[in-house]
Amino acid sequence: LLTNSKSFLKPLLNKPLNWLIPVLLLLSFIGFIDATYLAAKFYLGEPVTCLLFTGCDTVAQSPYATVMGIPISLPGALYYAAVFFLLVLYLDIRQNWIPRLLVSLTLLGFGVALYLTYLQVFIIKALCFYCLVSALDSTLLFGLSVWVIKKLESTNQNESEITKN
Repeated sequence: LLTNSKSFLKPLLNKPLNWLIPVLLLLSFIGFIDATYLAAKFYLGEPVTCLLFTGCDTVAQSPYATVMGIPISLPGALYYAAVFFLLVLYLDIRQNWIPRLLVSLTLLGFGVALYLTYLQVFIIKALCFYCLVSALDSTLLFGLSVWVIKKLESTNQNESEITKN
């Protein structure tokens, strides 16, 4: 059974771009929906009800939830939309600068997610389910984007070695 599962996974692992890009698209879409939900709740003046924790509204009402009157979820939604757009653009034109830009953008998102998670745990002392989903989403986007770059570099290196021979 284990041998069969390894042979089943081998084609997927050998061609990660075939599944990584759709996974990245899905993650950016989930992040966009998550952040848009929080922004909509802010502008509608409605409380954010938690699915798993009790601190969503506490976090959403904290002074850290807005910058100059703008909910931080709004730039978050724009961030996820930009990631989605870059992925679609990459699928269209297959330029290697796009994944490099994607890594830079998702590194920024990862850094912001770390900071906001720190604020929830140590300063606000409340956890927001939607914020943690976004933090996990940003972490996965960054990690998988780095993997895309590594795979592209190894593919390009293998292709250049083949053309030399």
